[in-house]
Amino acid sequence: MVLTDKLRILRLISEQPFEEQEAEVLRRLCQEGGLYTERLIERLGLSQIVLLLSQWHARFRKSLSPSTTLRAGAHDEAPSETRGKAPPWERSLEPRPAVLCAFTSVLDRVVDQAGLDRLLPWAAEVMGLSPDELLDQATRRAGSGRNSQGGNLSTLVYDPLDVVAALLYFLRHPPALKPVIGSLTLRHQLEAFLAELPSGQLRHVLGGASAVAADILAELEVEASFYTMYHSPAQARRHGPLARRLDLGPGQITHRLAQRAGTYHPTASSIAFVYQAGFTLGGVQAVQADGVIFRRAPRGERPWDRIWLHPVRGQPVALPAPEAGDEWLWLPGFVRWWVEGSTLHLAFAGEETVRHIASDHHYLILSGLSPATFASREGACPECNEGACPECNEGACPECNEGLAARELVAQMHSLVEGGATLHLELGGAAPEETIAPLAEAIGGLVPSAGINDNELALLTHLSDFCVPVSPHRSAVFQRYQRGVALAQRLGLQRLYVHGNDVDLILRRNGSPEDMRQEIEADLFAKGVVVLAILQRSLEDWPSHAIQLAPVLLWKGFQALIAFAWDLVDQRGQGQAAGSSPFKELVESGYALADSAEGYAVAVVPVMWPTLPPGVYPGGAGDICSSVSLVYAGF
Repeated sequence: MVLTDKLRILRLISEQPFEEQEAEVLRRLCQEGGLYTERLIERLGLSQIVLLLSQWHARFRKSLSPSTTLRAGAHDEAPSETRGKAPPWERSLEPRPAVLCAFTSVLDRVVDQAGLDRLLPWAAEVMGLSPDELLDQATRRAGSGRNSQGGNLSTLVYDPLDVVAALLYFLRHPPALKPVIGSLTLRHQLEAFLAELPSGQLRHVLGGASAVAADILAELEVEASFYTMYHSPAQARRHGPLARRLDLGPGQITHRLAQRAGTYHPTASSIAFVYQAGFTLGGVQAVQADGVIFRRAPRGERPWDRIWLHPVRGQPVALPAPEAGDEWLWLPGFVRWWVEGSTLHLAFAGEETVRHIASDHHYLILSGLSPATFASREGACPECNEGACPECNEGACPECNEGLAARELVAQMHSLVEGGATLHLELGGAAPEETIAPLAEAIGGLVPSAGINDNELALLTHLSDFCVPVSPHRSAVFQRYQRGVALAQRLGLQRLYVHGNDVDLILRRNGSPEDMRQEIEADLFAKGVVVLAILQRSLEDWPSHAIQLAPVLLWKGFQALIAFAWDLVDQRGQGQAAGSSPFKELVESGYALADSAEGYAVAVVPVMWPTLPPGVYPGGAGDICSSVSLVYAGF
């Protein structure tokens, strides 16, 4: 699918008649919008709600029109007398020139609802329980949030009962996270389950925010590449024809077409159970369409039995090999690998190479990072600090080796910044026992921009060393904003993109009106693009489904926008909320400027999430939208 075809579909969508769908949004908002919406209607009248929805939908449709967005240089080609006269959302969006997305790429094995229906009886048989007994125990486990080992069910699963419990939990509490398969036995059991599924209930699609975002950006004529440590044939053949992959050789950097696989590379994969809103598993109904992804290590034939890690400076160190005989070690960072005899060698790229990477790209969008990535960065035994540890001389000190990879990654991030690149992190969540300090210390002063989903934001702002107080009587979206501001301040960010199921919140330190208008325009455009990309990777005849989509924003998004505006205006003491000029300006424009020199302006953007055809896999949509939005936001 070439660029012009995809833009043509966006235009067709933007031109569809959708009065019926917009009327449904209005009806749901008026009937279910809650106290804040009722107050607005009471004080300003229903006509203001009708006008508000009409203005936002006109803005959204305009953002999807290829005649006014996308092409770099389009603004310069316009007649001089017309430049700058169109409303902000009618001006062209111009992407930054070169983007590198790293470090995630996986082959997602997607199980649809029909396959998911088979999971309960299968898990009951494996666990030696009746279906009712299994469901009862899984329900209790989901309620406790703890896995079979007493850890966090959202991050690790150890047996089929944990898998079912995690699914039950995320059906009720979206968005779903990505638990790791924590035992070799469970890995084998799940592989056996997949092997028994009938044809059509299991599909293989490209996943990983870095790989998918690079594909999408390349189709939009952005100079986009991605880097990931492993790139197997199974992953390569699911890429589009335009994206390129950065390859690290000994002393050189090359760019190859993403459809070209690496030699002898293992396959990074996951298992994704997807479902539609209203799907029922064991009596628990899904609140929204979503999917739970269970992650595992890359797999492939393993001609080695030990690992040596080569830091940029110092002696190589030994790392433990993964437990399973077909699993490979993955590390975040720019890492070159090779096999020599029975040893897997991993070498972090040095300063000169990393600075060269930075000089070739405006943005480095880094995925797969979380507080756990940096938790062991400072690990070193006392003797090492004094240079007197005999094990270190042999590369065998476990305390030092544990934190070496994290320290090398941070050093590379410093080199990227010194080389002139702008870093953006797609952040993951954290288990309750983790802390924010390692992440803050690692990226403070290095990373100006980050993205995170609202659920992961809640996790990060509930940690023992970073428990953010929020106003208890304010709306949920306002509390989310308070958490976002606190996280941006703690990490020293200039920009934070919080993607949610009702609105996206975009924070810009002291952002100007033009900054915030462009952020909103870019985000609305990205929503349409990412929905098309999700259809494209899931359905062969995706264009026929795409042109039937109605370009309407969720009623829950408008509900959240109104609630947020009410709370912000009230907190700032700017007058009686619904009747005040600041309130009206905020709900119409979608943004509010900072109230101090070092504060954050905020954009509140209602989201589009149409009813998708059965079998469509939405995994990673928020992270991908965050990346696309960044590139067009002018940051």
